[in-house]
Amino acid sequence: MMTDHEILPSIPAVVADSDSALHLAVRLYAHTGRKVSLRCESAPGVTIEDVLNEFDTLPNGALKLPNLMGGKPQTIVLKLAVANGFPGGPLIHFRLAYDISEAAPRVVQHWTYELPLIPQARLSEFPVHHQVREWVTLLEVARERQQTIQHLRAHQFAAAHEVLQNILRYLDQLPQTLEVLKERRKTLDLLQDLESYRYEKVIKKSAGFITARRRGL
Repeated sequence: MMTDHEILPSIPAVVADSDSALHLAVRLYAHTGRKVSLRCESAPGVTIEDVLNEFDTLPNGALKLPNLMGGKPQTIVLKLAVANGFPGGPLIHFRLAYDISEAAPRVVQHWTYELPLIPQARLSEFPVHHQVREWVTLLEVARERQQTIQHLRAHQFAAAHEVLQNILRYLDQLPQTLEVLKERRKTLDLLQDLESYRYEKVIKKSAGFITARRRGL
């Protein structure tokens, strides 16, 4: 069984004459799969700075992903840093592995990904991918929600309120898609609970939102 995949960059090019950074969204499509792992190996001159989903890692360094489910794409968002002087070619190599049943052999697939090199002066010609930008922001919002929980557990109620207000400001900067509007409603709901002193409820809801967001985009 082959797993369809799609890799979407935040910007469809790499700057050749200065240090640069970009996000990659890796989309996985499969009917079913369990014990899923994704190993990401960057090329010389390229650093994986962050995995925004914050998945656990296996002893070999691969990401431990949730089970693949038919009809439900899974998205992994990476932040890459590319050093000045990167010569071009593949930026990163992926190894996806998963089981489809106890009896069947483990499915293993390999892909590489590269982008064209451009001078800094041409960067404005390459528009930002709005869907990738949205995914990045939604995962960053999940991290902000974790900050909310930490503030509430430390009884820093004003700080927790400010984090939720900041989340609304982040979301307001995005096109108001259905997913962004849903996230905004969740945040307003949390603010209402916070202002009504229902702190444990905010913590419980926030934790659920974080888990759901990191597992699905």
